[in-house]
Amino acid sequence: VRHQAMAFGSWCYIQNFVGTVTVFCSLTSITSMALERYLYVCFALKYTVIVTEERVRTAVLAVWVYSVSMGLVSTSMLLYKGREVETEPYTMGLMCEPDTMEQHLGFPRAHSLFRK
Repeated sequence: VRHQAMAFGSWCYIQNFVGTVTVFCSLTSITSMALERYLYVCFALKYTVIVTEERVRTAVLAVWVYSVSMGLVSTSMLLYKGREVETEPYTMGLMCEPDTMEQHLGFPRAHSLFRK
């Protein structure tokens, strides 16, 4: 907006991490619920043998471990600077939620209140 680059703080990276974890957790939870319903419909007589309390706990733990690991990978890729190309320097950055952007850019208060 002001034709300058801003270095975003750790709050933007935390938002990115939490957002990535929640998206992956939601997607894998929905997928595991669909798999559970498939097992219930197709293997009704063996359902209680296949789906035990221990396996459900293991599946929930796997969903969270997968989601957190994807969040860590995503955030570490943002933090990794890599090599700059000599002819084209690039700027590392991350778009944050609108409230954080308003703090950095100083939007007029009337526009902010109207948006909210």
